Amino acid sequence: MDFKDSGDMGFADPRLQDGGPSGTASRRPNVEARSLMEWVRVLRDGWPAVIVMVVLGLAGGAAATKLQPTEYSTTATLVTGSVTGFLDPEFAGGLQPVASTVTRLAGSAAVIQGASTGYLGAAKDATTLSRRQKEATIDWLSAHLDARQVADAGIVQLTGKAGTQADARDLTRAASRALEQALAPAGTTVPTRSAGPGGTTQATGRGPKFGILLRDFKTLDDGQVSPTPSRNLLLGGNVGLVLGIVAGLALGASRRRVRRPDEMVAELGIPVLGSVGRSGGARIDPGLSAARARLQRLRNPDQGTVFLLTGTASPERTAELGEDLARAFSASSRTVLVDADLAEQSASRRLDVDGLPGLGELLNGHGPQQGTMFRPEQVLVTTIDGETQGDVEVLPAGEAPTDAAAALSGGGLVRSLQNLRLQYDFVLVVGPGLDRPAEVIPLVAATDWSVLVTPHGERAKTLEAAHGMADALAGRVAGALIVDRR
Repeated sequence: MDFKDSGDMGFADPRLQDGGPSGTASRRPNVEARSLMEWVRVLRDGWPAVIVMVVLGLAGGAAATKLQPTEYSTTATLVTGSVTGFLDPEFAGGLQPVASTVTRLAGSAAVIQGASTGYLGAAKDATTLSRRQKEATIDWLSAHLDARQVADAGIVQLTGKAGTQADARDLTRAASRALEQALAPAGTTVPTRSAGPGGTTQATGRGPKFGILLRDFKTLDDGQVSPTPSRNLLLGGNVGLVLGIVAGLALGASRRRVRRPDEMVAELGIPVLGSVGRSGGARIDPGLSAARARLQRLRNPDQGTVFLLTGTASPERTAELGEDLARAFSASSRTVLVDADLAEQSASRRLDVDGLPGLGELLNGHGPQQGTMFRPEQVLVTTIDGETQGDVEVLPAGEAPTDAAAALSGGGLVRSLQNLRLQYDFVLVVGPGLDRPAEVIPLVAATDWSVLVTPHGERAKTLEAAHGMADALAGRVAGALIVDRR
């Protein structure tokens, strides 16, 4: 999202804000008070974690599908009733608790053992019988048989699972017969399948003479129920999404980028002067023009006003902005650009004045006029298309000292800037970034206002240094300029 300055976007005159001239009281957002959209923005910055976790979840679902055995299912619908009649009105009120008891009884050792016997007896050949004898342990039968009551009715659904549909059908029927036999009144017989192919025998019921009858109403094959690729992928994806959101929020909080002016205001606790796009061409960027107008409000009526440009942008981008801002100011006021980044000297190189005497000589006393302000020649800068944007008077960085921080901390900087105040309406000082605080602090002390230059989409953690600097420079921060990263 590329935003440009419009109107008074997030700006309040620093002289009129509460808490001092710059209004640098912290207004950083409280994590607990984040709105839904703010959490969405945090998650947006952590989207790689979401993608990774969802992919891992889907991979886990695919692995689970690969490991799942092939199983088929058959379900028998069993109906409980009274020996005196299937719909005996006197017994109708007791069907629901009886069905609940039957459901629990299906997992008893007696029923499981009876199901094992019937399951083995239903084998049609010796090979099938041998295979079933190996697999049909008590634990296997308990894991592959499931009984559940249908709502509050006297109906029980008994489901058996096995490696083939025939096995699942025989297992379900054997379990339902074992359950019927356990509940059948004494003296009644329950048909069961014998070990021989197609044969049947009669088993005598072991229940009371007057009791419960369990009838197999319907037995249906459910088909293949395992593996379940769709279900596994859906579960894996959902689990990955939930974990990804958590991981994304954690990652986004650590690498969150500030993209909007209102977020910048909240993060830094200072106003946004404007949003400046890429430089170039004869037309001044609207955001730069608005920032110039706002900075001009801070002009000292008695002498020139000194602005320091520093922040989290690259030295080249800060130097580019300093040149553009100097051109904008020089159109109506006497303006000089000072390259105080003695190590990088980006502004001097950009204006092709690197190697000329400048601020470095003034600070170490080696200038042509020791103790006085050395005035460099004007440097004419022309755009690529040949249109002149105006002259920019520049004080180059000059000779790079061995210890830039120590050189800037001396009295030469204050004397030099004071001389410039007497000759110019505005002095724009291009300083080092906030990652070099030892050099920034003496510059801040010697200038009237600081302008924090930060790129669009800067990481929130990177801005913490700027926020701390803004707190330390109460009364000296004019605001922030958001620049294009290009």
